Amino acid sequence: LQDYRQYDLLVVIGQNPAEAHPIAMQHILEGQKRGGHMLVMDPRFTKTAAHADEFMRFRPGTDVAIMMGIIKELRDEYGLALDPDADDTGQNMLSDRVQGWEDIDAELDSYDKETVADITWLSVEEIERLAELFDEHRPNIQIEWAMGGTQHNNGTQNIRSYAAASLASGSAARSGG
Repeated sequence: LQDYRQYDLLVVIGQNPAEAHPIAMQHILEGQKRGGHMLVMDPRFTKTAAHADEFMRFRPGTDVAIMMGIIKELRDEYGLALDPDADDTGQNMLSDRVQGWEDIDAELDSYDKETVADITWLSVEEIERLAELFDEHRPNIQIEWAMGGTQHNNGTQNIRSYAAASLASGSAARSGG
């Protein structure tokens, strides 16, 4: 719960903590008061969305396309995560410390902004905004999900895509991320 108070960007997708986890929501709101930016992505406008700094409605079941689109836009426009502990050589955290990243990278070209917009019903501008938010707030980005992300026929892939976006932004395995 303490990490909720430390985020710079909280991406709530597949969850509605204002209704399902009201105590956690209080910690989320404390993080927002501290200056954290809350982005809610959901097919529905929820009570949590009412608290958000930004809300994006998307087509149900298209979480993977959204995350892959964000990762591609990060890669192409801003660069992917570098290891903060690396020396001046700029060791790449993803290729040097994450197993299987090359498999994700090989798929990214299938997720250009126009294709992702068509799949998700987000606009190209919204996809660009998502990548901009990730770049602006990294590495303290939390991607928050619950049953809304897992209980789909592709729930496992949803979770993998959330984790991949966390890795791509350099937010994985750190306080506030």
